[in-house]
Amino acid sequence: MTGYRLSRRAKSATTAILASNEQEFGSAARDRYAALPIQAMRDGTDDPDRHGVATDPAIDAVCRLYHIRHSRSRVATPPGRVGNPRHVLIFELKPDGLVDSLAVVPDLVPGDVAVARIPPRGEASLRIVTQSCGRLASLKPDQPAIARAGC
Repeated sequence: MTGYRLSRRAKSATTAILASNEQEFGSAARDRYAALPIQAMRDGTDDPDRHGVATDPAIDAVCRLYHIRHSRSRVATPPGRVGNPRHVLIFELKPDGLVDSLAVVPDLVPGDVAVARIPPRGEASLRIVTQSCGRLASLKPDQPAIARAGC
């Protein structure tokens, strides 16, 4: 089963981005933008080396940066295409085949600064999403890294 785990930091950043988006552009724009980071995470899971994924060993040996604009064409309608997405997904591929989504940062933040702000790996709690159903399920540190989304 292929999926991705969403760190607390990434979840918190995404929630804040969507709240700001709704306040500035309205609920329809928020809905469009909400679908984009999810699609970007799915795309990273499908092909961690896809076009648009950048790695820089000088910044971090395992982190990958992916501007979410590269996933715009794969977001279903509705909610529709986002005109000018401004965020980068920072993730890493784990040996178990899952993608850890570590952060979502504005594209104006330099990659080395963004990666330096990520807490040490192995956060106490990650959230896992399976591609088969897209539901979130909390994982405790002692649980195996398999989806428990009730699909």
